[in-house]
Amino acid sequence: MNQSSAPRTGRFPTVAFVALVVAGVVVAGCGLGSKEKTSSSERPESSVVEATPSQVPKQTLTVGRTVWYLGFKWTFETLTFDPQDDARVTGEVLAENLSNQDYTPDAGLLLSVGGRQYEGGFVDPTLVGGGQKSRQTVAFQLDDAFAGKLDSGEIIVGNADNTQAHVPLGSAGTLVANEPRSVLSGSHEVRIHEMSVWIKNCEVRPDVVPTHEQAKKGYTMLACGVDLQRHLDGGNGSGFGSENLRLKMPDGTTVGPTDYPSEALYTSAIVPDKYVSFLIPEATTGRAAVQVVVVAGDKPKPGEIKDLPITL
Repeated sequence: MNQSSAPRTGRFPTVAFVALVVAGVVVAGCGLGSKEKTSSSERPESSVVEATPSQVPKQTLTVGRTVWYLGFKWTFETLTFDPQDDARVTGEVLAENLSNQDYTPDAGLLLSVGGRQYEGGFVDPTLVGGGQKSRQTVAFQLDDAFAGKLDSGEIIVGNADNTQAHVPLGSAGTLVANEPRSVLSGSHEVRIHEMSVWIKNCEVRPDVVPTHEQAKKGYTMLACGVDLQRHLDGGNGSGFGSENLRLKMPDGTTVGPTDYPSEALYTSAIVPDKYVSFLIPEATTGRAAVQVVVVAGDKPKPGEIKDLPITL
């Protein structure tokens, strides 16, 4: 109402006042402007928001799966996500040191869940004695995008450049354990001249146990125990090294060892518990042989190279 039409007395006429009161009642009854009622013909706004760690419930899994990596046997026991613990997933792993040397376990870990991947690792790992077991803690740092269930994911063990292991956390997924596979049991003597070499318990496995090294991606290792004996005492002695052991592949080619005994033998005492390993492509199958080579002269003569057959 403009200024010129207003009554000069400053009061509304009675009829106008009643009309305003009635209009107010009608408006209130219709709920105009009310936030508590919505027309049935209008689509309500969604109340779903993106989940954050604080909204995801605490999750605890019993994993109970074992893999082999870096000279250790790893058993992933439990895994827990606690949204109140800085959005972290923590777990317990039983680490069994398969070598005779004390070693501190450490490996790159990746948690793959809900279409995302989260880096992790061992938390303050402790030394594990040779042939001993120790429980270690692992942890993964999540972010606000995590809204999934742990049992839909997997843990990837190892760097991408190496042969990795995969640990599914639920019923889905495939366990890639890289469990060692025996290709020769027991101890087998090969004697050439005054040298005896015992090749023992050969396995196809993903790692070099004594040095805690891992095969590179796409490859695996043939690993055997080795005992040595020179059947002579005194003299100039005999050396034994990489040139004395090799692997004859199924296609007839030969490869040298990556790890091998390096010994100077001056007595007839047995030198036990040595190790030889060969790096081979993962897809290698068929008849092969560990070759023992003891050459007395400049060139090998018949009988100075002997094969110990194995099946890969």
